[in-house]
Amino acid sequence: MGGKILANKYVVNVTLEKQRNAMSKAKSDVTDFASEIGYEPINLAQIDNKIKRVVLTNFIIKKAFGKLRKNDTLLVQFPTYMGKHFDDRLFVWLKTHGVKTIALIHDIDCLRFDDPKYPSLATVVNQLNNFDIVISSNKVMSKFLQNNGLNPATISLDIFDYKHNATLQQKEFSETLNFAGNLDKSKFLQDLEGNGTIKYELFGKLTEKENLPSFTKYNGSFLPEQLPGEFKKGFGLVWDGESPHKVLGKIGLYQRYNNPHKVSLYLSAGLPVIIWNQAALAEFVLENKVGLVVDSLDSVADKIAQISPKEYNEMVANAEQLSKKLVTGTFTKEALKKAELL
Repeated sequence: MGGKILANKYVVNVTLEKQRNAMSKAKSDVTDFASEIGYEPINLAQIDNKIKRVVLTNFIIKKAFGKLRKNDTLLVQFPTYMGKHFDDRLFVWLKTHGVKTIALIHDIDCLRFDDPKYPSLATVVNQLNNFDIVISSNKVMSKFLQNNGLNPATISLDIFDYKHNATLQQKEFSETLNFAGNLDKSKFLQDLEGNGTIKYELFGKLTEKENLPSFTKYNGSFLPEQLPGEFKKGFGLVWDGESPHKVLGKIGLYQRYNNPHKVSLYLSAGLPVIIWNQAALAEFVLENKVGLVVDSLDSVADKIAQISPKEYNEMVANAEQLSKKLVTGTFTKEALKKAELL
């Protein structure tokens, strides 16, 4: 008599075609943390050429997923950016073979970009409805998707984890805002207005330094794993859009739904954050007492003036405790374990 075949767990690991390790930090961390609890990576190279992608779809699916069996579990980081044709064919193959599927949402591009190349919300929801379980970014996103027709069981991640082993610096209470990211795309930086007290420490890609206000300091670009060790004082700023005075533009308003990776970066560094008061993660920041919420960057100075050094140090202590969870993948692992039980 044959013994019972144990089900296996896999995670789709999409890399760029020319640089196989050039994944986004958030996706590579999910792969690493999932691997720590038994998920085997299935590596796929992202193919930029659409014709090549369509022609090779069936070959890639059979080669990459041929070993999956009935009742195995596959974690897909959504969107895959492999193209709708590939995704549709893959879903058919997985359903035919009885594989349990989990989607972990990283972004919903139609909510942040005005570009017809990205699938509409209806298309995104239809794709997500192919999965058995969906792990959304947070409760706000879960409710929004369910109100727009999402059917599978849904789990909220709450916040992205952030893997690193950088040595953290002791934080100093200061009216300093640290801002990390693609500075060229952060249009609001050029319209910042000084008030004599707030200083900005900037980290990331920047081509035109001469356009920055005098009260900003550019610190260069760092590897994502090194950056948490660079923050010395003040707060980590989570802000996006076209204006420092209020959140404008689709990419700014997207904060109402998503989990900005900046929040994870700062908190993994033990750095309290300042975030838009209408952001989906504003509630998380307040509940965990790891920062302040504002409606405009114009009100940051007043907000900081209302707290004492002792209160700031308590925020730092809370952020440092949260950091221990983020760097070890606690939120990813807990969400996956919940999904496995459904």
